[in-house]
Amino acid sequence: MFDIPIISVQDDVLKDIKNGNFLKSSLFGSEGPHIIENKNSIVAIYEPYNENKFKPQKVLI
Repeated sequence: MFDIPIISVQDDVLKDIKNGNFLKSSLFGSEGPHIIENKNSIVAIYEPYNENKFKPQKVLI
């Protein structure tokens, strides 16, 4: 199986994800790609952009 970390986000972050915005690295626990979920549904995959931001790799909503 895959060894990609999964983080859960609240509804207020979904607007940023839908718009393809970068997210603060403080939301993520480690480097590398992360699966973003909301209410047990995968909504996006984000990857590191720089030390402060993660960028969307794939948005599914």
